[in-house]
Amino acid sequence: LTGRELARGVRLYDPMWWDYPPLFLWQVGAVMRLSGESIVAARALAVAWSTLCVLATAALAGRIAGGLAALAGALLILLSPHFVEFSRAVMADIATTTLAMLAVYAALRPAGRRQLLWDAAAGAVCALAALSKLTIAPLLPALAAALLIHPTWRGRLTRLAVALAGGLVVAAAVLSQVQISAFLEQVVGFQASTLSITSDLGHNARKIWHFFAAPRTAWPSPLLLLSLPGIGYAWTHRRTQPAGLIVGLALVAPLAACLLYHPLYEHHLLMLMPAWAALGGAGVAWLVGGAVVASNPRHAQPWRPRSALALALGLASLFYYQPWHIYPKFAAPRVETRARLGPLLAAAWRVEF
Repeated sequence: LTGRELARGVRLYDPMWWDYPPLFLWQVGAVMRLSGESIVAARALAVAWSTLCVLATAALAGRIAGGLAALAGALLILLSPHFVEFSRAVMADIATTTLAMLAVYAALRPAGRRQLLWDAAAGAVCALAALSKLTIAPLLPALAAALLIHPTWRGRLTRLAVALAGGLVVAAAVLSQVQISAFLEQVVGFQASTLSITSDLGHNARKIWHFFAAPRTAWPSPLLLLSLPGIGYAWTHRRTQPAGLIVGLALVAPLAACLLYHPLYEHHLLMLMPAWAALGGAGVAWLVGGAVVASNPRHAQPWRPRSALALALGLASLFYYQPWHIYPKFAAPRVETRARLGPLLAAAWRVEF
């Protein structure tokens, strides 16, 4: 509904109240303005970001352990029922997580003449993620760690400065389109007010576990179990391939943040899934002997353009009709329980796969 108002020319923050950054909602408004005020248009945008999220997951897994890990990581995130469920939801979480993962991927590009350009791109993409939703904050340590890969302190500081400059340029360009005082009051002020709310760590931990392993879903998510070998692989090869540890940090830091969230909702956990799936893909490749370990920590794992293109086309066809498909969970009132809707959801997912 907010995107529809933007499509009709209403401005965010003044007069419309909105306590989130503007970028994702601007996209929703633009899509509706171009193709009509329809949930189909908004969900098509969400599906596009979900497809890009799968490709970003494959890219990170490939950076850790090669092409087989990339394929396994992409399949793992696609086999996660919660990702499929939220992949057409008009929320900024998947877009934000995707941009954050792409920023980490850009920062892990190999050293060379274009390294600073990649660092500036990493900062710019990170700014786009933050201007979509502030839940990117727990993923910033992983980006900083990726930028610190350099033999000298001067080189590390240079990389950080270039990335910061790229982010500031993008942030200034975007924020120049909004009223700053209203933005600070509604977005920064509201988000800061939530920091004083205390959380129940035990309750959140149980919720995270049930989110991935509860039998009420169509099938338990494999990410928890299959990521364990990937974590072992990342630790074993931490000296020759630090990308694994960095992706591990992209998992651990958001996981700690989710334990502190109050209230913790299911869509908050979407930020964990690309890192989990990427590590899971590396673990699968390691177990079957298909992992590629780089001798140079900054070496880029080889990618075959034809394989990447085939993966992209396959994902696009898999997600094609999702904007037209309304699952009962989103169509029914909130009083409906998963126990009642579980069989319908399971049937829908199996048909889709």
